[in-house]
Amino acid sequence: MTTPAWYLSFMRSASSKEAESETFLAGSLRSAGQIESDTKPTRHLPSDKMSMLLDLGRRLVATNSLDLIFTSTVRAAAEMVQGTFCKILTLDSTGSFICRAIFPSKIDPQNSIITGKPEPLVSQAIYEEILQSRLPSLLHYQDPRFSNQERRALGLFFIDTLMVAPLWVDLEPIGLLVLGDQARFNNSGLSLDEKLYLTSLISDQAASAISRASLLSQLTENRLETVLALAKTIEARDQYTGGHAQRVTDLTEKLARSLKLEEKDVQNIRWAALLHDIGKIGISDDILHRPGPLSDDEWEMMRQHPDIGAEIILMVSDLTEVAELVRCHHEQFDGSGYPRGLKGKEIPIGARILAVVDSYGAMTDGRVYRPASTHSEALAELKRCAGKNYDPVIVEQFARLF
Repeated sequence: MTTPAWYLSFMRSASSKEAESETFLAGSLRSAGQIESDTKPTRHLPSDKMSMLLDLGRRLVATNSLDLIFTSTVRAAAEMVQGTFCKILTLDSTGSFICRAIFPSKIDPQNSIITGKPEPLVSQAIYEEILQSRLPSLLHYQDPRFSNQERRALGLFFIDTLMVAPLWVDLEPIGLLVLGDQARFNNSGLSLDEKLYLTSLISDQAASAISRASLLSQLTENRLETVLALAKTIEARDQYTGGHAQRVTDLTEKLARSLKLEEKDVQNIRWAALLHDIGKIGISDDILHRPGPLSDDEWEMMRQHPDIGAEIILMVSDLTEVAELVRCHHEQFDGSGYPRGLKGKEIPIGARILAVVDSYGAMTDGRVYRPASTHSEALAELKRCAGKNYDPVIVEQFARLF
């Protein structure tokens, strides 16, 4: 008889001296319920639970956002298993367990569960043994093998029972799905066996989604590092614009936050500011460094750099909104800009913000064809062109802020 891969229960029945002398996990294995097979048996879950499980699967497949995967999983698990709360812990680079999401958000009277923070050291060893066992576990408040310090660290002073399911993808450990309940998961509906089985299915879905999203995030980050390296190469080509992108980025982020934009929009604007001149990699040094006026053909080439930049970003990442801001950062409020002649609110607000800050940066940095302006001179020029080149509301906020 072997312990199944889906059912490991920490019970109070470990009473022999031999069991007490063994490790935490070995004692748990000894006291677990035994069945004939070590594979997951077929279970016929109620149709409403299957429907909820399928719905969760669709939502996890439809997003690459780790935050959305975490929040969707903990909410769905708490509702399906009917626990008091649910949280997800993931492993960081040091091997610590970090709480990434909780549902409901406030479940601990002592407010000791905080997202983004490592779990207490005392509980880390217990969690690590459960993770390495790759078996779902039940932890009870009254289990005699727990010290009061361990109970406090696990949260068993305000909850009676924890159901802990490891998150694995092939040979990769992801973390843990932790459900807590005041009634030992004996509330009406599913049996305890069915709840353990359902929790294992949820953890399998979550682990796959987290692994996929993490990989995509890493790929995007690697690609963006390549793009940023190209952007630095562009700046290195011109002594007048070296550091321009970083200065524009800092001012752009402050302006975007002062306009109370959502955090995801602020981050998109920040990336666009860093990358807004990447398209100049396709423009010859002769044109970029020309001290005199450009010919019509040369201006036509220069006007292509927003499109070139957007295409570069799209080739190496999935940041479509960032690419659109880069494409539009030379559009003008009255429709006289390029490359598409957008006007007013047809221009994304991030691009309208970037246009103001980019122009200010260009004026105060100076260019090969003109000396740098003072702060006051640059502000005066922005105000003079408000309503024509720039969104007047954004110009006003920029002047008020800086």
